[in-house]
Amino acid sequence: MKNYKKSYLLTLAFFCFFYYPSYSQYSIKGKNKDEITKMYITYGDSIANFYVLNEIKSYKIKPQEDRTYSWFRANQVHFTQGAFMGKLLSGDYLLFYRDGNIIEKGNIKKGQKEGKWARWHNNGRIKKKEVWRNGNKHGYSEVFDPAGNLVFKGKYKDGALHGKVYTLKDSVYSKVKFKHGNPQVEKVKIKQTKKKSKITNFNWLKRKES
Repeated sequence: MKNYKKSYLLTLAFFCFFYYPSYSQYSIKGKNKDEITKMYITYGDSIANFYVLNEIKSYKIKPQEDRTYSWFRANQVHFTQGAFMGKLLSGDYLLFYRDGNIIEKGNIKKGQKEGKWARWHNNGRIKKKEVWRNGNKHGYSEVFDPAGNLVFKGKYKDGALHGKVYTLKDSVYSKVKFKHGNPQVEKVKIKQTKKKSKITNFNWLKRKES
């Protein structure tokens, strides 16, 4: 019975250490040392490094409905649209596996993704490249499969697809044009040419008078 309890406790400790999120922190030296703190979160097979604003600084920011916010609370990083309930992330963000391979990398400014972001497959190949502005996708976006093939290419404007979008399915690329997130039907212009009508003599249809 004692051996069973000991085995159970060891298993529980192993689970908590490797699978329950834990974090550590330290303050950043400099003028804003009281405003920004660097955080580490350990998940089952990955580690996240990021920076957070203090609560006073975070709650001075009024959230906007059309923007996505990155925030920290209860040992977790959350991403929600139009609201947040914790300390906002602000600074470099890095998520990587325990073996050192990078999962995701980018920058966050006062809770909103900003600039170039990238994400990788488990095999180390690039998975996604995109540009963000004010918490929304804004600019080019490319998605690749694990073999490195481009499967999506397009542009976003204020969080919505805008412009030509190319997608790969069953080895065939398709193109769709978007305008503020709505797919557009391409209009085909047909040129009309004026043709001169030929006068035909139908006298032969008339019966000859006897």
